[in-house]
Amino acid sequence: PLLDTMSASTSGELAASAAAAAKAEGNAKFKAKDFGGAIRSYSEAIALEPETDLHVLYSNRSAAYLALGDAKSKAFKDAERCVALAPTWAKGYSRLGAAEHALGRFAKAQESYKRALALCAEEDAPSAAARSTYEAGLEAAKEGERRATAERIAEEQRRAELEAALAKKRAAEEALKREAERATTEDSDKPAAGPVSEPPPTAAVTKDDDDAADLDAFFAAVGDEEKERERAKKRAANPITEKYRTQALGKARDHVERLTEKHAEFKNLNPYLVLQLDVDATPDDIKMRYRKLSALCHPDKNVGDDQDRAREAFEAIKTAYQALTDPKTRDRTILVIDAARDKARQEHARLKAKGVDAPDVDPEKEVMKTFARNEMKRRDVEEHKRAQAARERAQEDEAKKKEADEHKFEEQWNQDARRATRIDFWSQFQDDRRYGAQKRLRTAKNFKQETKVEHKPKYGQADIESWKKEWK
Repeated sequence: PLLDTMSASTSGELAASAAAAAKAEGNAKFKAKDFGGAIRSYSEAIALEPETDLHVLYSNRSAAYLALGDAKSKAFKDAERCVALAPTWAKGYSRLGAAEHALGRFAKAQESYKRALALCAEEDAPSAAARSTYEAGLEAAKEGERRATAERIAEEQRRAELEAALAKKRAAEEALKREAERATTEDSDKPAAGPVSEPPPTAAVTKDDDDAADLDAFFAAVGDEEKERERAKKRAANPITEKYRTQALGKARDHVERLTEKHAEFKNLNPYLVLQLDVDATPDDIKMRYRKLSALCHPDKNVGDDQDRAREAFEAIKTAYQALTDPKTRDRTILVIDAARDKARQEHARLKAKGVDAPDVDPEKEVMKTFARNEMKRRDVEEHKRAQAARERAQEDEAKKKEADEHKFEEQWNQDARRATRIDFWSQFQDDRRYGAQKRLRTAKNFKQETKVEHKPKYGQADIESWKKEWK
């Protein structure tokens, strides 16, 4: 039992030490704004399940998820876990309030920040910076709630105006319809004799026509306003990065040369490199760059000797755009690029730590090598699958041929066996008729009746005189 206790304590100390190292690494990556790397480091530390500071790890990972931008739900779950582990820790409630604010739950966020301020006031030596941070978060949650309420009221007013306009338009249409029916009834009541002339339009009809025109103009304005509002929301949620808007792309010939040069097959595996973008590009950035590059490298605009190469470059641009418009493929590509860059930087740091005079690191070269290795692995897998499919087809063909040969042999055997059986039956029948009596005599001639032996010699003893009897 003493050894078990010692081993348990040793393993616990090792886990705590490894968790502390992973936590420190995550903090460094968070300060360097490498939020993906920070999340991985914090996850490694959490997996070790240290006895202390587990709630701090969940709090830090929640902050990293929130800073990443597209993982608000994960940040909220980590903050909830942090509060459950340490219900009297003020910072955990501030993490929860920040995640709720990001999710648009402003009332819940205010409650979390108020709880954080209350716990901060109960501390023996409350931090003024932490208190100011919690108060700022509370004010931001209140402002968010006010803004959301104002937007909701404006949306309700707009819907009410739209419904009133629709009701007014329907009333005008009904009035026009009734006026047309009344005019038709009056015309049918008049005598048929004499020339018939159409009555001049009444003031009511003219007024209704003006109302209808005003309503059409109103709905057109409402539609334009709705479209502009949707475009504004889209721009706010997915802005075009300024550096990509103002980036000079150069001439079409340069891009055709770049996308069709030697080993371009492997260089074009990175869709971000094809479109001259980085992993921080938004979907609107990707669409804008695709339109510009496809217009530059279109085969119809590059007539001559370079038309075939322009067509090849255009297909590479199109393939890269299709890869980045798929969210799953885009996220997988970003993970590959980030991992390759981290690997290159870590290798450079390792060589410098050993005292090796390592050259300046080039992460993009490691990214290109990673994409090339992945492509070669994919080709090997495809080749293996093709070879396996060919072997299976050959085995199936061989099995079918063997089955057909066996079936054919069995048919031939059955046919020959039936013929031989018929011949044997006929021969036996003839023999029985002609030589049946002789067979029976031959069989009876060799019959010998068994006799009883009175004296049986022992095993191993021989009757010396028996040969004389047999000889006589």
